[in-house]
Amino acid sequence: NPNSQNSLLMVSSKGVIIKMQVDSLRLCKRGDLGEIGFPIQKLDSSNDRVIDICNGDVLGGIATSQGRHGRIDANTIPASTPEDINTVSINLKEGERIDELVPLISQPKNN
Repeated sequence: NPNSQNSLLMVSSKGVIIKMQVDSLRLCKRGDLGEIGFPIQKLDSSNDRVIDICNGDVLGGIATSQGRHGRIDANTIPASTPEDINTVSINLKEGERIDELVPLISQPKNN
């Protein structure tokens, strides 16, 4: 629901994590959310793509191209808007990339 307090968690192949408030995104008429047109880093991000998007209130598992695994708690990541993007980066080894984000536990919101 675009008019909610929910958030999305996005992870890029180079280990950049962004938590985006859903109500800060505008809907377009060509397929709802369509392309989210904001950079994932302040630097040139043309060679770093978002590889997974999930609910922003999760404990998530991350798998890398070198067989390493880790966990992130999305509740510890500050929420962003398209105008004010906060990023968290995962330290990767040279040549390593994030292959997958697996939501492990979704925390229900108290309304």
